[in-house]
Amino acid sequence: MRSVIVGAGPTGLYTAIALARRGHQATVIDRDPGPGGGQWWDRKGVMQFHHPHHFRQQVTDALLAEMPEVWDGLLAAGALPAVTPGQFGVPAGLHCRRLTFERVLRSAAEAEPGVRLRTGHVDEVCSEQGRVTGVMVDGHQVEAGLVIDAGGRAGRLTRALRGPAAGGDCGAAYVSRQYTMLPGAANGPVNAPFGVIENYPGYTVAVFIHDNRILSVLIARASADHPLTALRTRAAFEAAARAIPALAAWTDPGCSRPLTPVLPGGRLYNSYRGQLNDAGRVALDGLIYAGDSVCTTNPVAGRGVTTSLLQARRLIDLLEEHGRDYVSCSLAFDHWCAGHIRPWFDDHVYWDADLVRRGSGQDVDLTRPLPPDLIMAAAPADPEIAKVVEPYQAMLALPSSLDAVQARARDSYATGWRPPVPPGPTRDELAGLVGAAAGSPDRPAEDAALSRAGGRAAPSGLAEGERVGLGARVEEGDLEGAVGNRAGLADELVQPLFGHHPAALVVDVGPVRRTRRLPVKQHPVSHRGSWCGRPHDQVQVAGVEAVGDLPAGRVRRGGLLARRPLSRQRPVVEPQLRRGRVDVRLVRYHAAGRSEVLGALVAGVVLR
Repeated sequence: MRSVIVGAGPTGLYTAIALARRGHQATVIDRDPGPGGGQWWDRKGVMQFHHPHHFRQQVTDALLAEMPEVWDGLLAAGALPAVTPGQFGVPAGLHCRRLTFERVLRSAAEAEPGVRLRTGHVDEVCSEQGRVTGVMVDGHQVEAGLVIDAGGRAGRLTRALRGPAAGGDCGAAYVSRQYTMLPGAANGPVNAPFGVIENYPGYTVAVFIHDNRILSVLIARASADHPLTALRTRAAFEAAARAIPALAAWTDPGCSRPLTPVLPGGRLYNSYRGQLNDAGRVALDGLIYAGDSVCTTNPVAGRGVTTSLLQARRLIDLLEEHGRDYVSCSLAFDHWCAGHIRPWFDDHVYWDADLVRRGSGQDVDLTRPLPPDLIMAAAPADPEIAKVVEPYQAMLALPSSLDAVQARARDSYATGWRPPVPPGPTRDELAGLVGAAAGSPDRPAEDAALSRAGGRAAPSGLAEGERVGLGARVEEGDLEGAVGNRAGLADELVQPLFGHHPAALVVDVGPVRRTRRLPVKQHPVSHRGSWCGRPHDQVQVAGVEAVGDLPAGRVRRGGLLARRPLSRQRPVVEPQLRRGRVDVRLVRYHAAGRSEVLGALVAGVVLR
C-alpha cells in the first residue's frame, strides 16, 4: 500500500515509520528540507520549534512501544528522562528540545526501509469517484491510496474538505530564550516535571530543562497586555529574569549564559476540527487528518506533542483493524478523538477564557465551575484534591476527573482563601521594570553573534498573517507584536507606511535582502541608486490596533543609528538582526528637506 503523509513533524514522522513497519510504502512530504549538516535548524512553518517543549510520559511510551531505537538515539543525543519532583524514580517524560527530538526522529525515518522523505509543497489532494488517488506536489502527482494530513492547524491543503474548526485565540502570548548551563554550575530549584512554573496575577514564568544542559526560560502574558510586549527586547527580558526569583536562579551569569536572542512567539490558538465535512460525512475515502490538523491547545500547558502522538498510535491501530475500509477507519478515529482529544481542547478553552477574565482584574467566580488552574492551585493545601489533580496534570485522567473535587475546591475559595503569590514583582511592577529597560540601547552585534552560534536568526514575532509568494502556494507567517518593538525579524520584515496621519495603511513583507526601493545595507549614501527591487511578498492583516498615543513631533524610539537618516532620504529606524535594516516613512514625507533629522515619528501599532 502506498501512503502519503503531509507534514514531517512528530506526528508525520512517527506515523510513517509505524506504517512502513506494517507493510506500507510511506512518503513524507514537507516543504522543509531538513536540518542539513549544521547544529541549527531553521524549521519552516513551525513557529514554536525553538520555543520550550516538554515531552510527557505518553510520548516516551509511544517511542518505547513502536521504535525503541529512537528513544535510545535521543538519550545518546543528550536528552534526559524526566521524573516527578519529590518522587524519585517515577518517570514523567523526557527533557529535550524540539530540535533534538525531530532531528533524531527524522534520522530514524530516513533510515527506515519503506519510508521516503520528499521536499516539496503539496498543492492538492487528487481523487477519482470519491477515492483518494494521491497528491500533487509542485505540479507532479504522487500516487497513493491513503493520504494522512499531518500538516498542522494552519494548513490549507484540505480546509475546503472539512467542517469549520472550533476554537480561537487563547488570549495569551509569550517570549522565551534558551540558555546553556556553565560547566560545574548546579541546576536551580524545580517544582514540576519539566522544571519550574510560577503563576503571578497577570503573567506566568517557567523554566524548561532540555538536553545537553540547555534550558529555556519563558514569560507569558495576556496578548492584550501591550506594555509587556517590551519583553521582546533583550534588555527588558534580562531585567525581568533578574527580578523574578524563579528565573534568576537559573539565568544568573554565574550559572548560565544565553544561547539565543529573545524569541518572540506567535499568536496562540485552541482549535479542534474532526474528520467530517459540513454535511457530516467523510469527504474522501482515504483522506485522514491527524496531529495538529485535528487539535491544538495553548502550548503553555505542554500538551501538543502528547495529544498528537496519542492520535498517531490510535490511528495506526485503527488502520490495522479496518484494513482498506478507510471510511470506517475515519469514522472510528473521529469518534475516538471526540472522546479522548477534544476534552483537552474544551478544557483549555474554558481555562484560557477565565484567565483572560481574571487578568482584567476580576476575582474568582464562584457561580461557575472553577477552571482547572484554580483547582490545581488548591491542591497543595488539600491532599484530597491533590490525589485527583495529579493524574490530570500528567494527562493520565481526562479533565472531567476534576469534577470530583469541584465542590471541595470551591469551598476553599468561598472562605476567601486565594493561592499564595510567589516572590517577585507584581504585574504593574514588571511593566514598569521592562518599560524602563526597553529604552536601553540594544546590542545588535551580540544578538547577531548569538544567532550565528545558536542558529541563524531569531524567529519572526509579529501578528499572524498570510504570506503570499509569487507561486500558487500560500504560507503562513507568525506576525504578532508591535511594529515599534525591536523584535528580531528572520526571513521576513514588515514595513509600516504612514500617510499624513499616524495610522498604518499598507504593510509589505519582503525578504530581508529587499525592502521597497531603498538599499538594505549598513551605511547607505544619499542620492545613490538601489540595487534592490520591490518585495515580492505581501501580508494580509485583519486590522491595526494602536498601542499608545505618541506625542506629535519626532520620537526617538530606541535611537537612530549614527549617520542616519541622510538628507532627502527616509530614515531607517529599526536595527535588524540579519543582513539589513527596516525603513519607516515619516508622517510628513520629505519633511527633512536637505537637513539631517535626529528622530523619526513612529506610530505604535500592533498587527492583528
